[in-house]
Amino acid sequence: MRTDLLRHRCRLLNRIVYLCACAGTAVALIIGITQSVGDAPPCGERVGFSGGCDELSRWSSVGGVPLWILGVALYLVIAVGAMFREARGFASTLRLGTALWSLLAAGTFASTVLLCHAHFDARAVCGWCLANGVIMTAAFIAQTLFVNGAVADSPRCSLVLLSLPLVAALSAGGWYGASAFVASRERSRPRSYVLPSDAVLVRPTSPSLGTERAQVLVVVFYDFHCRVCTGRELAKVANDVRGRWQGTVRLVVRHFPVKNNPDALTAAVLAQWAHSQGRFWDFVSCFRPHRGVGLDRLVAELGEVGLHADDARRIRSGSKLQPDLFAVVNQDIADGELLGVEATPAWFVRYPDGRVSTASAGGITRLLSEIVGSTR
Repeated sequence: MRTDLLRHRCRLLNRIVYLCACAGTAVALIIGITQSVGDAPPCGERVGFSGGCDELSRWSSVGGVPLWILGVALYLVIAVGAMFREARGFASTLRLGTALWSLLAAGTFASTVLLCHAHFDARAVCGWCLANGVIMTAAFIAQTLFVNGAVADSPRCSLVLLSLPLVAALSAGGWYGASAFVASRERSRPRSYVLPSDAVLVRPTSPSLGTERAQVLVVVFYDFHCRVCTGRELAKVANDVRGRWQGTVRLVVRHFPVKNNPDALTAAVLAQWAHSQGRFWDFVSCFRPHRGVGLDRLVAELGEVGLHADDARRIRSGSKLQPDLFAVVNQDIADGELLGVEATPAWFVRYPDGRVSTASAGGITRLLSEIVGSTR
C-alpha cells in the first residue's frame, strides 16, 4: 500500500512538472514572438508602475540571446525529460531527475532575479513574466518533492499520449505568435488619413531634420520610454534623411510620452531642452533607458555630447526653464491626441500633392522609399 501511494505521488508530481513545462513553453513563445514583431503581450493596463512588458524587454537578454529563447529551450528540455521519466520509470532515471531539478532551480532563480529587478529597479510589472515565474516555481517545487523518489515503476502511459499537451502548448504559442505577426503587418501598412481642420502637424518648437522646402514631410510622435521608439527605426529614417533622401524628405519629431510614466515625461522635457541647445539628435543618439536609473545615467552622459550635465540636473529637479519646456511637450501631446495618436511611434507622411498617410512601427521605411522613388 505504501509503495502504491509513493508510486502514485511520484507520477502525479512528475505530471505536474510536465504540464508546467508545457504551459511555460506556451507563455515563453507568446512573450517572444510578440516582442519579435514589435508588439507587446496582452498583459493589460499597467497598475501602479511606470512600465510593463515593454520596460522589461529592453534588457531581458543574456549574452545577446533573448531570455524568451532560453526559456523555450529550458521548458522543452524539462518537458521531454519528464516525458522520458514517465515512460521509462522513475527508479531507472534518477540522474535525469536530478538534472531536471538543477535546471528548474536555475530557472527559478533567474525568474526571481528578473522579477525582483523589474519591481525594484525598473518599476515595471509584466503579467506574462509573472505567470512565467509562478509556473517555473511550481515546477521546481513539484520536482523537489520527488527528486529522490526511487520507486520501481513500469511505464504507465505511451509517449504519444504524453506528447499531446506539449504539442498543444507549441501550437497555442505558435498560433498566437502567427496572429500577432499578421496583426503587426496589418498595423504597419500605410493608411490614408484626413487631417482634422484644426490639427497641427508641425510646431516651430519641433526638432527636425532636412530643409523646410522638402517635397515630403514626415512627422513622428515619439516616446523615449517606448520599446519600439527606442529601437533603430527613427535612427534609420534620420540617417536616410541625411543621406539618400537629403533635400527630398524633412523629418519632424513630436513628443508623446505615456501619461503614467514620469520618467518618460522627464525624458521628453530633457530632449526638448537639448533641442533648444542645438543638440537634439545627439541626445537621441546617447539616450538609452538604463533599467530603473536610466535618467540618472543619462544626465551623467550628456556631457559626452556637448551638453552640460549640471544644467540637465537643474532642469530635471526644477528650474525657471522647466515650465516652458513642459508647455512644449504638453502642446505636442494635445496635438497628438487631436490627430488620434494612441500608441508610439505614430508616423504621419505628407505627400508632395498634400495627401497624408499614417504608418506605425515597421511600415515607415517602406512607405518613404516608395514615395521618394515616385518623386524622382
